[in-house]
Amino acid sequence: MSPSERHNRLVSDFVTRVGADTDTIGELMVVLESTMLGAMLIAQRVHGVTPANAAVLVEAAIQRATERFTTKSQGAAR
Repeated sequence: MSPSERHNRLVSDFVTRVGADTDTIGELMVVLESTMLGAMLIAQRVHGVTPANAAVLVEAAIQRATERFTTKSQGAAR
């Protein structure tokens, strides 16, 4: 499985699971915050990234995700 295929499967699994397990936008926001914190902790603990740089990486990831979401061919139309 290619990295792109693995990523797309992970996104699909995440959307399905979070969609089923959250009833309010508040619950969704807690899940999103926890996901971002988890990503920063992995960057710090596994990859040796400083907390400040981990935050920068998450900000960059949010920007890329926003671009993918708003690109019709990548997901906004789904």
